[in-house]
Amino acid sequence: SHFLSPSGLVPAPPKSTQKQLLTNQGWEELSSTDIFIGAVPSQSGQPSYTGNVIYPQWLNYDEQKLTIAGQTSGTNVGTYTVTFTPRGLYCWSDGTRDARTVTWQIYKATVPIPTAAVTSYEYTGNNITLSVTNYDSNVMNQTGTVIAKNAGNYTATYKLKDTANYTFSDGTTTDKNISWNITAKKLAKPYASNTDLNYTGSVVTLSVANVDLTYMTKTGDDSATAAGNYSVTYTLKDTTNYQWSDGSTSAVKIDWSISNSSFAKPTASVTSFDYTGSQISLSITGYDASTMNKTGTDSAIDAGTRTVTISLKDKNSMKTPIDNLSQRERERE
Repeated sequence: SHFLSPSGLVPAPPKSTQKQLLTNQGWEELSSTDIFIGAVPSQSGQPSYTGNVIYPQWLNYDEQKLTIAGQTSGTNVGTYTVTFTPRGLYCWSDGTRDARTVTWQIYKATVPIPTAAVTSYEYTGNNITLSVTNYDSNVMNQTGTVIAKNAGNYTATYKLKDTANYTFSDGTTTDKNISWNITAKKLAKPYASNTDLNYTGSVVTLSVANVDLTYMTKTGDDSATAAGNYSVTYTLKDTTNYQWSDGSTSAVKIDWSISNSSFAKPTASVTSFDYTGSQISLSITGYDASTMNKTGTDSAIDAGTRTVTISLKDKNSMKTPIDNLSQRERERE
């Protein structure tokens, strides 16, 4: 074989020659430290996309010995090509001076994946904004819901604007979703510890705990006067945003009653008297004029038998019927 020298075609150097230089005079023996280039340059590092022009760094590149041509800079992610050619009398380690082609790269810029430390909130009646870290509006679009007021499930989506030059930290360019929710506010259920009340003759009101008419409506009766059975119901005004503490939303019904009041029967320990010529009054124990009616005669002067009748004013709300009391005034013997 032959090589082209400045003076024309010359035969290839003997195989025994380790390193020779093709000159006007033919092949000349050279030492390894003279004008031989030890290695073809290669890219140093992995530059990432910045949006600006990037010039690669090179290993084994000595501009005194080599010229560089081609795509010596770039902006977008991709593979670029340059050529290195020995200058003057410099040559590669095999003694040749041909241009060597080398590729270099710009890599995608890595951005962190948007995340939210808190993804569950309780309804407050005001707008709630999802707190997201690692969201960069310069390189990604935010869609979906990040502000909401009512209880429910929501999704916020983050999409890279430029998937050719950017990638998420997991090595993908697929959209990233953050699921979050607003839970209904919990309210303690209304309850009454005592639902069996006694008749008093006046209005009796059921004592109910945990009632807040800001959030609930009341129907039925929670107060009454007469003995009987009653009920009161509490219903949530907004079952979307409010729940009872056990997670339910159904109306709470409380049944209660006013029981008949019990009275001891009025009694008279002495019902027989001797005539004195003066007025004698029957002494009755347990008589209450506010709840009982008294008819008949409970005082007299003359000897004879008389009757006093005591009855309940409200028989529907009171127990214990009252017997008649007899008063007998005996004649003096």
